[in-house]
Amino acid sequence: MKYQRTIALIVIILLTTTIGVMLYFKVSSMSQGLKTLTLPPKEDQYWNPNLAKPRVKGIKEFKTSGDIYGYIYGYLGKNKILIHTPKEEDQVDVFVMELGLSIYDPYNDSYEKLILEDNEKTSLAYSCGGISPDKSKAILLDEIVSIEFGKREPKLYKQNLDINYGLYIYDIVKESNYKITDLLLENTRVFRGSGWSDDGRCIIYCLEKEDSTFDFFIYDIAKETTTKHTIQLTLSEDDYFDIREPRLSGDGRYIFFLEDKFQGTYNLYKIDLNKEKLEAELLADYVDSYQVLREGRNVVFNSGIYIFSPIKGLFLLDTETKDKKLLSENYFGYDISPDGKRIVYSHTYEDSIDIRVATLCSEGIKDSTSIYRLVNEPYIWRVNWNYDCTNVLAKASGGKNYIIELEY
Repeated sequence: MKYQRTIALIVIILLTTTIGVMLYFKVSSMSQGLKTLTLPPKEDQYWNPNLAKPRVKGIKEFKTSGDIYGYIYGYLGKNKILIHTPKEEDQVDVFVMELGLSIYDPYNDSYEKLILEDNEKTSLAYSCGGISPDKSKAILLDEIVSIEFGKREPKLYKQNLDINYGLYIYDIVKESNYKITDLLLENTRVFRGSGWSDDGRCIIYCLEKEDSTFDFFIYDIAKETTTKHTIQLTLSEDDYFDIREPRLSGDGRYIFFLEDKFQGTYNLYKIDLNKEKLEAELLADYVDSYQVLREGRNVVFNSGIYIFSPIKGLFLLDTETKDKKLLSENYFGYDISPDGKRIVYSHTYEDSIDIRVATLCSEGIKDSTSIYRLVNEPYIWRVNWNYDCTNVLAKASGGKNYIIELEY
């Protein structure tokens, strides 16, 4: 009897050991298959009680052709994404911008071409002039906009004076569009781009005349009215402003824009419309891109994408004191949430890249936490919120894209 109990005990120990070894190799095997996407370790941090801490609910991956971040513009609404229309198999030699823009549904892997209509003509939407902060609308143009080498902002050139470029607003909620104006280029040298006010109530676009005079047009969406502000800007007798990416503060007082500094690096300026004499005030140099926060005083910008930049990182800039705070040493993708309370950004971590979410305030960022970690990825071109902050879109290298689904 004694021996039988001993044998039974030995058998139980052997079975337990065998099962443990099998489970170990199974888990190890699963881990090997998840090398490119792994959840980061949980961080023991305190969060702002007014903002719930996000948890990753799911991950979806999809691919787009090419490795240029401009092929994806970002979210429209909850699950739709504004992209350049993908090429078909027989369109290998077609320039992608000739195919126009589409609304892509990543969950059904389908896309719908954007058609612009007015009383005079019907056309494809070819260029995007910016997505509204709440992700509900986009500024679109009905002609292909030429882009200078190394530059990211569209320009309309004088050789097309016989064409009136239509500027439209597309509304994802109504699934419709309407024309704001024609860009009449008879007395205009360059279209200097368009953008949104930080509260999404207005759009702003800029036209430059031959004598370095700039017309900034502010269109109020609710009132359907346009206001023009004209200013002559020169850096010196022989050096002129090369404006792009205009923005507007929510109170309508400040115009912000980038000025081409040197081979793809930019200076950030603002114009105070309350002043009797309109002048451009320098806020920061070596700026790659920027977003104006809802209170209109602070700006988030990144610097360092171009090798000429002496500073690298993601910064919060006080436009009154011109003090800037380093938010992250990584200088690639970032996006401000539609409510202006959160920021999502990429952060280099050892040999991987973290996608992080943090509370955004005037002191900087707090409660930063990883929502996903990508291993063996050289960079993240851009990250974007959807309209209710339940999805984050991340565009990586090689045309790979990830949708990170969140719950709170």
